[in-house]
Parts: sequence; structure tokens; C-alpha cells
Amino acid sequence: MRWIGWRKPQDRSGQEFAGPDSATEASAVHSQTVPPGGDSADGPTKGEPEPIIFYTKTGCPWVKAVRHLLDTHGVWYQERNASADARIFQELLRETRQPFVPTLKIGDEWLLDTDAKEVARRLGLPVPSRVLM
Repeated sequence: MRWIGWRKPQDRSGQEFAGPDSATEASAVHSQTVPPGGDSADGPTKGEPEPIIFYTKTGCPWVKAVRHLLDTHGVWYQERNASADARIFQELLRETRQPFVPTLKIGDEWLLDTDAKEVARRLGLPVPSRVLM
């Protein structure tokens, strides 16, 4: 499996966070970069962060809140927009038997139709007291 299209989180100034395996050089947000601890053929190695696939739909406020959480904490993820690509929507249905987002696959575990607080708990991040959408 190849890991492509991983999103490098950005801080509020628009500067990219330097991931564990990246330098601070500027590159595209949706660059073809390998996630932390991963290699382009095998994905993350033992002891490294689990790969996160983030299924989204354009304009969804809950998706926006989860994206903000992940970006704020420098979490690497691959975003797949189910409203922009019918193949991704079909993949979401096939894998989860439901069409709702935000849905995340973290390693082998699914968070279906979730929210920013649940994602924060699962990833061991500070749980936001308020979620702005």
C-alpha cells in the first residue's frame, strides 16, 4: 500500500507544522508526503502514530471542527472527500455501511459519524470545552 496525499497540518498563520520526519521547508498542504514513521511502501512502522484516514463532505460544520482539531494539534491525516468523488463515497459505504461524516479510520479502528470531542478522546488530545463550527 502506498501512503499518498497526506495532509501536513497548518497553524493559524498558514505555516506548516514540521512533522516528526519533516524539515521546516514549505511545501503544498496536500503534498505527496509520507506520514510520520511511514515509508512509501509500508506505511507507519511499529511504535509510530497510526495512520488516519478522514472521510469528509464539503461544507459540513462537524467536519470543519474535526479538521480544526487535527490541524491545531499537528496530527497527520489523509483526507478523502466523499461529496467530491463518487468513488470515495462508495468506498465509505462499502467499508462502514453508512454514509455519514465525519468518519475516521485510525489504524484498524473506525469512528463513525463522530465529532471533535470523540476524536480528541480517541487520540489522547485535550478535549475541547467548546467546539466552534
